[in-house]
Amino acid sequence: MSLYRRIILIGIVVLPIICGTQAVAQGVFRVAFINPGATDDPFFSSLTYMMQDAASDLNIDLEVIDASASHIEVRRRGNEVLERGNPPDYLLLINDHDVLDGVIKRADMLGVKTFLFNEGFSSRRLKDIGTPRHPIKNWLGQLLPNDRKAGYLLAKDLIEHAKRKASHATIDMVALNGAYRANSSELRLLGLQDALAEYDNVKLRQIVHTRWDEKKAYDATRGLLERYPETSVIWSASDLIACGALRAVKEVGLKPEKDILIGGIDWSDFALEAVGKGDFQASVGWHVMDGAWSLVMLYDYHHGHDFPVSSHSDYFIMNKDNIGRFSRYLGSKEKWANIDFKAFTKTHSLQGQSYDFSLDAVLRHLSESSVLSKVTTH
Repeated sequence: MSLYRRIILIGIVVLPIICGTQAVAQGVFRVAFINPGATDDPFFSSLTYMMQDAASDLNIDLEVIDASASHIEVRRRGNEVLERGNPPDYLLLINDHDVLDGVIKRADMLGVKTFLFNEGFSSRRLKDIGTPRHPIKNWLGQLLPNDRKAGYLLAKDLIEHAKRKASHATIDMVALNGAYRANSSELRLLGLQDALAEYDNVKLRQIVHTRWDEKKAYDATRGLLERYPETSVIWSASDLIACGALRAVKEVGLKPEKDILIGGIDWSDFALEAVGKGDFQASVGWHVMDGAWSLVMLYDYHHGHDFPVSSHSDYFIMNKDNIGRFSRYLGSKEKWANIDFKAFTKTHSLQGQSYDFSLDAVLRHLSESSVLSKVTTH
């Protein structure tokens, strides 16, 4: 056989192998997300909606696994996924109640890559587990919101608007927090306290933990308003908590915006509608997008573009001053679906630039694309 024919035959055999390897590396990959929220929780409903939209754009096989609003169930479901004969390529986790160190260690032993978002480990737990990739190599990274800033932004907005309306020198405030031992609760409360340190005339009368439950928030607010009838501000660690507070406020005959100011955190659909109507003074959010951004980062990693092991997402405040611009581009789920997540990847668009997952970047993207439906562009 001539040398020329040997080269041709080798090429025929080897080329499909090379191309096949490339197809495996760059084709569809599988991600499992353990959803720690209740099925009817508005925040987690929006979060998973955006994740599914991003997965569709990026050709990711995304499996959402419900954990029934139980941190114990989150851990159990995580271990169940790892016990499969064919586990996913990546496991996306929210570290609710600081209990997922065992799941991440086990995934590392089995070669399953993990990524945390929305809620990370407490400083106490980090002393034992380390940081992403050190020493747990398959714990790829984390994207965590600045919860302390969220609590601060909400408190500042509520206080500043209350000052304009105050009929007496002291502003009376009550705070409805989330759950004990939840990092986000603790950090948001610290943000509230940071804001309070800037004012001499604001009195925080009481802090009540509600376990993120709307009914508990309602009951707590009824009791607080009876105990502190001069209350003019209700700071809430989530929109769902604020919803319970709003229900109680209306039942006792107080008028939101006129008699009392209420604000929450999450940018839930109903909260943004309440901001527009004046029932809520403000809602702080944008971390509802963090699951989608996590998929963008995993997509890039899978295609050879690494990311910083620890990143922070930002919060933005929504009130009557800016909700008009937001609603124009992102006022409904149909409008949110106009985001093309490929435009935020290093694989397709950024070409060596840093990620920009800010609200302004998304609004700019939608504005420049004239808010064309992705159906017409894909």
